[in-house]
Amino acid sequence: MSLSSITLSETGADDSYPLPPACEDTEILRVVVRESLSGDLARKLLVDIVQVQVDSLTVRLRTDEQNRRLAQR
Repeated sequence: MSLSSITLSETGADDSYPLPPACEDTEILRVVVRESLSGDLARKLLVDIVQVQVDSLTVRLRTDEQNRRLAQR
C-alpha cells in the first residue's frame, strides 16, 4: 500500500506527490480536512498512514536482507 492508495481508496483523489528522481523514494501527502472531521475518521487516517509506513519499512528491510544474502554467496 502506498500513500496514494489511501487517498484513492478513501476519497477517489490522489493527493500524494512524488519528488524529483534523487528523492523518488519519498512521498509527500497533503491532507486537507474540514473542521467537522470526526475524531474517528482522523484516527482512521492516522492509523492508515502509520500502517503504510510500517509496510514500507518492512519491505525495505526484507529487500536489504535479501541483498545481503546474495552478496555473501
